[in-house]
Formats: sequence, C-alpha cells, structure tokens
Amino acid sequence: MIATAYPPQYYYPNGFVAHQAAAVYGVPCSTSTLFNVHAPVFIPQQASSIRTPIYQERLHANVKVASRPPSKPKQPKYAPRPAGEFLDLDAQTRRNGGTMTKDFYNELTEYVHDHKWKMAPEDFEEMLMGYFNTRNKHLDADSMDLHGLVPFLARNVLEQRKKEVKKGLRPQYLYACTGRGNRSKTGKSVIRETVIDFAEENGYKWCYMPENEGVVVIKFSSGRQ
Repeated sequence: MIATAYPPQYYYPNGFVAHQAAAVYGVPCSTSTLFNVHAPVFIPQQASSIRTPIYQERLHANVKVASRPPSKPKQPKYAPRPAGEFLDLDAQTRRNGGTMTKDFYNELTEYVHDHKWKMAPEDFEEMLMGYFNTRNKHLDADSMDLHGLVPFLARNVLEQRKKEVKKGLRPQYLYACTGRGNRSKTGKSVIRETVIDFAEENGYKWCYMPENEGVVVIKFSSGRQ
C-alpha cells in the first residue's frame, strides 16, 4: 500500500496524535508519526474521503484535541534496592547524563590531598566539595559517593541529606559508598566509621550492603528497629 503525505490542511491538529485518529476513523497511519504531533500523518491513497467535507465536519465537530500529558518528574526510590544488586556508580552516572567516572574522581581528590599543604584550609575544603558535588550530581537519588572527603565534610553532607529526607526530597534509604580503607595507611576506612557513627547517633538502622562492605546502607527513620 502506497502512502502519501497530504498538504498541511489535512494534517491532524497539534496535539492530536495519529493513533487516536486511526482509532476514531479507522485510518491507518505510519508508526513513525505516533508521537510526533507536528509531523504529517500518512494516509493511504484509497482513503480519499479524507478530502470530503463530511470528514472535515466530523473532525472538527466530534474530535477533542488531546494534548500530550505533561511529563512526570522522576520520583526517588523509596524502597531498598533488591538483595544482591550490584551498585555500579559509573553506570548511574552515564544513565543520568554525567561523565565523571570513579577513577577520575579518585584521581582528582587524591591530587587535592597530596597538595593540601599548599592550600589554605578553606580552599582545600572548597575543592573537595566541588569535586564531590560534581561526582554525586549524576548519581541516583539513593546513592552517595563519599570517597575523598575528610570526616567532618562527610558528616556535613550526611546532615544535609537528613534534612532533605525529612522534607521528602530524598529517599529514606541511602547507599553511602565509603570504601573499606584498603588504600589507607591504617587499613580502615575513616569515612565508613564516620557514616556508622552518624547513623548510630541518630538512631538510624544501618548495615553493610550484602557482599560489599564498602557501602553502608542507612534507613533514615527515627528509632532503632
């Protein structure tokens, strides 16, 4: 069946998608136009009644222009992730439109720490938080990468997250990626201990992510359970 694009006067009204016309009038159309309300609707040559006054009258008298529903903002996940799920922060970053990988982030924060002695304290903190914000901007709403921060900065961002959760802006569950301290001089993650202390001081449930003790899972709810 040969398809022909009719002149603009025979296009459907703006907002009236082609598949709705097909349902009302039984007129086949190209699937490429299903959700492109500005594109011409392709009508088979046999459907010459499209040109008739009767069709035009039915179109304007009986068809209500259906506007495309507004897109809903993405809602944060308010449930824990499935058991056994691998927390891939780089995959989250790519999915959410970011470009800063874990390795690049770690290189930047390590450089800042190595040159800390050259910086004023406020500059050191500002650079770390700048890289932290860039890294975490494109993670999922329930994830946070705390690598590279010093304990008091980690506590500050956790306090900020607590306020956001109370306002309903963030999920109750937080997957705080701290690492296990394998590269630290003591062999322990100071940031991980800071996160655990924060959870216990506030009475939040916490646990290590299954098969990954470098991620601390916190449930932001009052009272231990």
